[in-house]
Amino acid sequence: MTAADPAALTARERERLVLLRLQMLEAHPFWGFLLLPMELVPAPGLGVPMTCDLVGRIWFDPECTSRLRIRQLGYVLLHQVCHVAYATLVRQGNRNAWCWHRASDYAVNRVLEPLCATGPGQLPLYELPTITVGGETRFEPLRDPRFGGRPAEAIYEILLDEMLQEGGAGREGDSDVDGGEAGEAGEAGEAGGKGDGPRMVELTLPPGQRMGEKGEDGGDGQVRQRVLDHGGGIDYHLAPPADEHVQERMMERLMDAYDRWEASGKRGDVPLALARAVKAARGFEVNWRRLFFRLAEPVLGRDELSLSRPHKRYLAADLLVAGPVEDKLPLLVVSVDTSGSIGSDFLDHVAAELERLADLTEECLLIVCDAKVHDVVPTQKLSTFLKERRFAGGGGTSHLPVFDYLKEKHLTPTLFVGITDLFSEFPAKRPNFPVIWLVTESHGDVPFGHVVVAKPRPFPG
Repeated sequence: MTAADPAALTARERERLVLLRLQMLEAHPFWGFLLLPMELVPAPGLGVPMTCDLVGRIWFDPECTSRLRIRQLGYVLLHQVCHVAYATLVRQGNRNAWCWHRASDYAVNRVLEPLCATGPGQLPLYELPTITVGGETRFEPLRDPRFGGRPAEAIYEILLDEMLQEGGAGREGDSDVDGGEAGEAGEAGEAGGKGDGPRMVELTLPPGQRMGEKGEDGGDGQVRQRVLDHGGGIDYHLAPPADEHVQERMMERLMDAYDRWEASGKRGDVPLALARAVKAARGFEVNWRRLFFRLAEPVLGRDELSLSRPHKRYLAADLLVAGPVEDKLPLLVVSVDTSGSIGSDFLDHVAAELERLADLTEECLLIVCDAKVHDVVPTQKLSTFLKERRFAGGGGTSHLPVFDYLKEKHLTPTLFVGITDLFSEFPAKRPNFPVIWLVTESHGDVPFGHVVVAKPRPFPG
């Protein structure tokens, strides 16, 4: 392939990447389905093999990728998918950009190591990519055995300490993706290698076919960013997407990829950290809507239609027509047991479930209690409370304060949900409202109410 034939070079490299994507779908469906929605966009002159935006595009430099064998190219491609799966750019926060980008690369490359291993009579699926030009190593991924299986956050702390000890205190706290004034801008063609320190690179990337004529800058559709060359060897890290919902979208993509992996007969690899993240997002395997309304129906006693909720369509014509009653509970009271016998993992699941519970009600009152009531959280403050995860407690257990509080405030819930292990004390008299106990798999007994064992949704490992 000659330098005078760039179109043919680009076509060949795109074909190799498409073949690798098909191979990934077959050998590792989890990774393959994460990659599938992403567009492969040629970016001649990028200066490193690839970069990605965490959402929908992976840019590749045909000249750089052409220097890689097919297994090495597969490594670089999967490296980008890992950045997407672990949302590394979004997780940076206000950390020093130089240390964070390197830490995330060390962590991601550690995830890829098993896929480069060989077995008896087997070739590795991928190989470590190393590009040497004129006897000089130009592209090589960051790897360090001392970091073991540490997450990026732990590696970052080590790198930051080392940077400060070496006299780099002036860069501490610099959270900008371009590294602030840590280095001067350089030409993209000079990038690559591990480097001695921060250096800035001006990038102009094509938008790709799916972006149409308008890109992030609202002009010609091209993506223009001044990025930090963190010395990662095989890619640049772009600025985090401006979309505030990007983490939610990525979690949905992770859960979808896991479902596809299950449907494939669980072929290939799913890292434990990602499995745990999806596990926490999925919560418990409880059909709340069906359970709520089966137990609360005798209390509700409502008709299918009600003039208190007239059809909006007919109101425009000054006609009052009874509309359907909304499928929501008027008042749901949820009590969360935060005693010492309740583990933090269980409370993480509880937080995810409470969001779902609140969506099924007109008003949701959360009562946090161990042997005494610590917090009473109304509907309008529930979302903020759950984000902060301020579950006070850790002492003994008694549900008497919860029911005493309801009696004192003259509250009669449409439905009461107690989240607990039932190793507690309860009122001797059954309350005059339906009660559900959502309990841990190891639990005690209760004199009244409907007990539901909170089993996490099916998930491996």
